[in-house]
Amino acid sequence: MTAPREVAPDSTVPSRLDDVSSQPADRDTSPNSTLLVERIRRARPSFSAMETAVADHLLSDPSAVVSATTAELAKAAGVSQASVV
Repeated sequence: MTAPREVAPDSTVPSRLDDVSSQPADRDTSPNSTLLVERIRRARPSFSAMETAVADHLLSDPSAVVSATTAELAKAAGVSQASVV
């Protein structure tokens, strides 16, 4: 069996989020704060309307999003499943 290949953290993040990685992060030390949440907050102004709807839902309750299906996320954000993926 082959060992899992290591993947750079930014390799699965859309390129628009990569643009904000060089900006200094104002870290929130609350339990729900993560680097990804902060990056989404910073990149949000450049998102489309559907991306903004998904981002707003994610930002409203990041811990719930972790265990949600794409169908659940889409319904909660008021967008199609394709918009979530």
